[in-house]
Amino acid sequence: TIAANEFVKVYPNPASGTVNIHVMQGTELNCKLVDVSGKIVATKKLDGDDRIDVAHLPAGLYFYTVEDNNGSALQSGKLSINK
Repeated sequence: TIAANEFVKVYPNPASGTVNIHVMQGTELNCKLVDVSGKIVATKKLDGDDRIDVAHLPAGLYFYTVEDNNGSALQSGKLSINK
């Protein structure tokens, strides 16, 4: 099996306007972006090369989780947003 961090790439970090998320083609995953208070600020269904617009979010630290269709977390990490 492929380790999760080998097929999910989140960049740039820190981000300012857009976050790119790359997953292996044919892999249907979901991404959640959560602020430090635990509020979900963005969600995205992933199927290859996707982008999340973060330009409207305040600068700060956020957490992302990439999950499969069963809701099992495959990868999570921190994302900084700069303005």
